[in-house]
This record gives sequence, structure tokens and C-alpha cells, in this order.
Amino acid sequence: MAIATDLRLQLAATLTANGVPAFASMPHSVAPPVVAFTAGEPYLRINRVGTTLQYEINLEANLIVPVLDSEGSLKALEALIDSTLRALPPGVYASEVSAPRVDRLGEAQGSVLIADLSITAEGKETA
Repeated sequence: MAIATDLRLQLAATLTANGVPAFASMPHSVAPPVVAFTAGEPYLRINRVGTTLQYEINLEANLIVPVLDSEGSLKALEALIDSTLRALPPGVYASEVSAPRVDRLGEAQGSVLIADLSITAEGKETA
């Protein structure tokens, strides 16, 4: 499997194992609260050491909560931010969280409150 794919899958599995529902990519249908990983900018920084390929990957952890009342949604989002930061494994670096925004994830989904947590992780080919 690709290095970037492995990293996203591992991050989602780690968060889920720590009680934070997470997906390695944006799922077709979202049931908030949830974290879904999307590409950050730049997505990959590539490095080779000998014949071993290594990546530094930048991801956005899209933190998604339902839109309730303004205060309730913001409290739920802040709780999801805290839970996500606590669940990140060692070696994964979080740098900033975007301002929350209301968005629609499709007609059936309705409105959600989303903030993006910028994270960086490293991975390399395994033998």
C-alpha cells in the first residue's frame, strides 16, 4: 500500500481506538461528531535515504460536529478538538486549527460545523 495511504489509515485507526470516530478520508455519508482526513498543503514532502522512500505528509483533520444552537455546536467542536489532540500518537505534530465554519455536506446531510486541524506525520517504505 502507498505510504500516504498507510499513514492516513493508521491515524484514523488510532483516533478511533481512543474514542474519537475517524475516517482516513471524507466518507460518503457523515454522522457527526467525526474526524475525516483530507490533504493539507503541501500534501507531501519527499525524501530518499539510499533506496528507502520517506514522506512527510501534511493533512487536515476535518473536525465535524452537528449544527445545534451556536453555543452548543461550538462547545461540541471544542471538545472534539481536545479529544483529537489527546488521541494523536507520538510523532504526529499538530500546528493550528482553522476558524470554525458552517458547511453543508450534501442535501441529505444538512448543515455541520467544521474546523480544520493541521497535522504533520512522517512515514517510510517498509521492507
